[in-house]
Amino acid sequence: MCELVAGAPQTAAKPIATAKKNCPNESLRENCVNSLFIIGSPDKHFPNSTEQLTAFCGKLKETDKCIKDYTSRCMTPMGKRATEVAVAGIARLLKRMCRSAEKRKEFVKNAGCGNAVIGDMRSCLNDYKMALYGAQKAELNQKLPILCCKFYDFRSCVRTGMDKVGAEVCPESSRNYFHHIADAFQSDVFDLICSNYDESSDKCSAVVVPQVEASQETRSLLKPLRNVLKSVLEADSS
Repeated sequence: MCELVAGAPQTAAKPIATAKKNCPNESLRENCVNSLFIIGSPDKHFPNSTEQLTAFCGKLKETDKCIKDYTSRCMTPMGKRATEVAVAGIARLLKRMCRSAEKRKEFVKNAGCGNAVIGDMRSCLNDYKMALYGAQKAELNQKLPILCCKFYDFRSCVRTGMDKVGAEVCPESSRNYFHHIADAFQSDVFDLICSNYDESSDKCSAVVVPQVEASQETRSLLKPLRNVLKSVLEADSS
């Protein structure tokens, strides 16, 4: 439950109603984020026609407003900042794509390849998500290595999945296109805070992630990503 609701007087009916009205619930936030992270939603696929992509792009403004409303009304400044960092990279890529007719055509052209391996992509993202849930349990000095190094594992996993299928389904141009999309999960701030880590770093090879069992409580990608980023950003600002 968001901070505004938690902090509202529990004995006065009017403040509680106002807080709920001004603070969308958890499921609304998940709906917003799921619109951005296509591969994180089991019922979604990459739009593979002009009509589907037009409909998808038409919802981006609504999605952007939904996320901004939630972070502004329900989160502390640092929680808002962490959420913005979490979604910045993919949101920026999608906005740029939707604004350009040429980029839309490129997306539709490559969507068939993406949909052919979307199951592998989801598996890669799920591994990263579970690592983030593990990072929530880790000591503070281990949160950043897990956040960064396991992202590199996610990106490498996506590339491996693309490389497994034949060139008839995923030609090199399509593989490169989705490599770029995987890279877009990383925002500029993400790049900055992970600057001391890279895929070949000894720091990454030494990372140990606390184990977490998958459950109803581990379905969200945003929640652990935001929480770990928030911890890292708070430590950096202290």
